Amino acid sequence: MAAAPPSLLPLPVSVRQAAATSASTRKRRSVAGDASAATGRTVRYLDDLLARTRGLRLRVAAGGAGVHGIVLERDPQAPVAEPEGYALDVTPQGIRVVARSDAGLFHGAVTLWQLLTPDAKQGAVAVPALAIRDWPRFRWRGLMLDSAR
Repeated sequence: MAAAPPSLLPLPVSVRQAAATSASTRKRRSVAGDASAATGRTVRYLDDLLARTRGLRLRVAAGGAGVHGIVLERDPQAPVAEPEGYALDVTPQGIRVVARSDAGLFHGAVTLWQLLTPDAKQGAVAVPALAIRDWPRFRWRGLMLDSAR
């Protein structure tokens, strides 16, 4: 039986699940980003968000050197060219979020945060192997609450 697709908001443009095993944070609990200041802020934001909401603290490494469980990076050749778009790939080797813009990298980090929900039975976070390609479909996002009805 195929695994249910992950529950993400907003729903990404493309989610492709792979048959491979998932990535686990049990072995490599580190996150790295490229050397830019904006990427560093996104990496620290993700680390802080995971600590506050999931009880998961990662080692943060600057510059991306070495082997890490999670890598966030800006790349002008990233696979998603749309403004604020990102690619998020989960393989048995680790997790990689890549974008052409700072905003895209931030959106990818928030999507990754949604995926990183601990499994109480395993005592670790296991993310299904998948490939996400996403970008905003609208220039402006908002929500209207009509409380008068």
